[in-house]
Amino acid sequence: AQYRKNDLQVLENAAPLINIEELKVCANGTKEWSLISKIPFYDIHNQLVGLIGISRDITHRKIVEERMESERSLLQTIIDCIPDTIFVKDTESRFIYANKTLKNMVGVRDNEDLVGKTDFDFSPPELAERYYADEQEIFKTLQPLIDREEPVLTASGELLWYWTTKVPF
Repeated sequence: AQYRKNDLQVLENAAPLINIEELKVCANGTKEWSLISKIPFYDIHNQLVGLIGISRDITHRKIVEERMESERSLLQTIIDCIPDTIFVKDTESRFIYANKTLKNMVGVRDNEDLVGKTDFDFSPPELAERYYADEQEIFKTLQPLIDREEPVLTASGELLWYWTTKVPF
């Protein structure tokens, strides 16, 4: 039914469909994925007379993508269950990623509320300056900072002390 729907869309709109993923479930239950492009086909009088279809088997790619997504989901779950803070920053000390523990500590719910921001958005200036200086030294020397005792002020105003390890990425 989906194949027919795509064919009719091309014929009715006289417009191509490019790189559409189509799933076919075989009689034995296996899945086959194709990357489909369908374009209108015209005769010498420029009259639409049909369509041309090109299909590429992408089953292996889709299987790999599903496995990677499953592994990514498992890793995300593990990282979010760790009670320690885990984060990744770019060379300007802007957050790229953080686990649930860090997001809770700074008072944000989603990565969108954190990504692109720095410690200056969440911490008092004197602490943010300290974190920034450490990170810039790591980027400059490519040497990790191991087990540095640091104060952290949470979004709720609680002062905590952490053993911090930061490594270049």
